[in-house]
Amino acid sequence: MLDLQDRLDELMELGLYRRMRMVSGPQGPRVLLDGRPVLLLCSDNCLGLADHPRVRQAAADAALRWGTGAGSGRLVAGNMTLHRRLEERLAAFIGTRSALLFGSAYLAAVGVKAQLKTFEWGSYLGKVRSDAPAMFALSWFLKSEDPDLSMYPLFFSKNQPLPNRSNYSNPEVDQLLVQARQLTDRSRRAELYKKAQRLIVEDAPWIFVDHEVQVVATRANVKGFSLHPSGFDLRVEHVTKE
Repeated sequence: MLDLQDRLDELMELGLYRRMRMVSGPQGPRVLLDGRPVLLLCSDNCLGLADHPRVRQAAADAALRWGTGAGSGRLVAGNMTLHRRLEERLAAFIGTRSALLFGSAYLAAVGVKAQLKTFEWGSYLGKVRSDAPAMFALSWFLKSEDPDLSMYPLFFSKNQPLPNRSNYSNPEVDQLLVQARQLTDRSRRAELYKKAQRLIVEDAPWIFVDHEVQVVATRANVKGFSLHPSGFDLRVEHVTKE
């Protein structure tokens, strides 16, 4: 295995080692780079919009009215009308039925070429099974609060390729999951699952996006109702009506 420091030393000798350069002030054809005035020839600001007065004023006005961020993903915090209006104007400009804003520049910067595709649900699952794409989105829910029903199917190495679709493998996690399955002591099992969770998060086979919160409304005269931790199991054996 190549030593990281040796590789860095090699890049330095070849003049290919990259480091952060500090730019003072706004982007433009001439900037202060590490405290020296230079002509900037490597910026994507080829149209000069990054510091255009009208663009800067529009951005300031938008920040005052809408804030500086959406707060979360659209499916979590809601779709902002400002984004919807922009998409409608982009669609009209291009001449398509609709448009979707999708931040892919950072993916491209690390060599990931992202292309959005939509499929019917059954076809989507078939694609995930057959094509083993490098990136996909799925969810998992339980009808029991026992961690085994999610962690063992999804992260035990011998469950590749299904349902362990990420092909995750960590012998230490395997050992913890097997040990937890063999115990009846709930506090000891919880301790093992917490250790396994920490290892999984550190290994990052998934990007954990969100956890759905279930909300159930009941009338004031309904007593004894409690929502199951999974959010899907509606138990009514202790429910009474006044």
